[in-house]
Amino acid sequence: MMEMMLLTNDEAAKFLKISPRTLTNWRSARNARIPFSKVGRGIRYNRQDLVDFINANTKQIS
Repeated sequence: MMEMMLLTNDEAAKFLKISPRTLTNWRSARNARIPFSKVGRGIRYNRQDLVDFINANTKQIS
């Protein structure tokens, strides 16, 4: 079984190479494009969900 790796908002943004504000805006718009969890006051993203998001949004050039 693979261990779940949780990333903070800043870590997730860095992983995706986008601004942390973009992730915040996506959550605030209530159309979260990537699942997230609230842990206390913090927001956490599962690293695998970020990978899945990248794969789902990768376009093949033909």
